[in-house]
Amino acid sequence: MDKWENDLSNDVYSIEEESELYFSTISLPAASQTSQIQSTSQNKQSIQTPTEPEIEPETIPVSSIENNPANKISEAPQVSPISVESGQNTINTNLSSPTTPCPFDAWLDDLVEFKETVLPKSSQSVSVADPLYKLEASKDIPTIKLPKFSGNALFYADFIDRFKIHIHDKPHLTDDMRMIQLKMHVTGDAERAISGLGSKGVMYATALKIFKEQFGQPSTIARSLVNQLTKGDMIQRNDRRALRELSIDLVNCVATMHQVKYFADVNASDNLRKIVMRLPDYLIPKWKGVVIDIREKQRSPTIEDISTFLGK
Repeated sequence: MDKWENDLSNDVYSIEEESELYFSTISLPAASQTSQIQSTSQNKQSIQTPTEPEIEPETIPVSSIENNPANKISEAPQVSPISVESGQNTINTNLSSPTTPCPFDAWLDDLVEFKETVLPKSSQSVSVADPLYKLEASKDIPTIKLPKFSGNALFYADFIDRFKIHIHDKPHLTDDMRMIQLKMHVTGDAERAISGLGSKGVMYATALKIFKEQFGQPSTIARSLVNQLTKGDMIQRNDRRALRELSIDLVNCVATMHQVKYFADVNASDNLRKIVMRLPDYLIPKWKGVVIDIREKQRSPTIEDISTFLGK
């Protein structure tokens, strides 16, 4: 039994040795074959990519380039810079120069006769709650009553402004309602001027244009203001009330003329002289000193200067 086991173990060892020897003989050709493949690929690359000899740049003489017409490049014409020159009196680049604003009643010119008035839409979005807020806020405001306009040019500007705010600009009113309100707030010459137009809204724009034509012309308003300021006796030295009333009339006159954008008749030298002659005697020498200062500034006195003088 022991001999059989020894023989078996010897056989196993011999089999292992023979197996190792066999595998060693197989791996050697594979390794050599791999090295041969790598060397072959390297040889192929060396054959496919031959090294090119370096070519030195050819030096060409400058004279040959200059003399060769084929190498000449046409020169582009020089473009002269565009001169943007404006004469000092031709173009005014002062963008901040004030422009003459429109008169207060310029909106009357935009009205179209015999057509329903269409108010300009506000650019801001109006919510549904806005009318409710306005209605609630108006409860605490006393009822506003428009004064009646008699046709006196002195009160034309104030009447038109109030009528526009309280009647014309209300979007819920139709021209029929506006026309009725207009006829309810006129009397005297103004009432007679539109008495033949009826009460239909189709004549609403025509009625307002008649008012502007007859009572709202700048020259007509200026003439009424001049008559108010120049008519009257000379104010006495101790009559402070009359002097204060004249000062108030001058302030109102200046404000109205700014609305109308018209100072030609009011600033006439003859009218200014008549106003100054109404001042108390002790103020006239002081006014002459003011005039000297004004003329030193290279300008003429105006009704605004008289108003400022009395307001001090």
